[in-house]
Amino acid sequence: MEGTKQTAIPSAQFRYLAVEKLSDVPAVTIIKENYCGCKTAPFPDVYGISVNLDDSVRCVVLTGVGEKAFAAGADVKEMQRLDFADILTTGDLLAKWGRIHLFRKPIVCAVNGYALGGGCELAMMCDVVIASTEAMFGQPEVRIGTIPVMAAKECVNRAYEMPLQEGLLFERRLFHATFAYEDRREGMTAFVEKRPPQWHHK
Repeated sequence: MEGTKQTAIPSAQFRYLAVEKLSDVPAVTIIKENYCGCKTAPFPDVYGISVNLDDSVRCVVLTGVGEKAFAAGADVKEMQRLDFADILTTGDLLAKWGRIHLFRKPIVCAVNGYALGGGCELAMMCDVVIASTEAMFGQPEVRIGTIPVMAAKECVNRAYEMPLQEGLLFERRLFHATFAYEDRREGMTAFVEKRPPQWHHK
């Protein structure tokens, strides 16, 4: 960018992310479409960026690679083996997602393509969303018997404005019945195996 000072921020430490600093605005690019799984949630990496930001940084821009997708959501193959307890504890997933609110600077989400599942939920958590004419938002996980966990978490906490401890207890009650469904596991398995799901309504 002509007339703009560019300073490289070492990005080797950030899994699935590339970081480039344009003047006082770091541009953070997601380099893996299905990045939102329990083991690959990028928030520890994203949170690490905020530690490196100096006082001259005014905001952060988060975007994806190319025009196809901003972020296509979770890796279903990874998540289909997890039950409710795993979702809450494996890799400290909920805590990872919550760290985005610890950013000291505004986060602008530039959506350039599909923002699905966890990608859509990440966009919801940003301060500003700028979408291209090709951007598409959605929560397709409901078709395979699961729920948009992080979106629901955000809605619960914002709607009720609960203290942290009370909010976490409410989330456990809210999600327990849903994650206990056998149909959730069947839906994910059918998706991975590319076959119609056999619902048992339990």
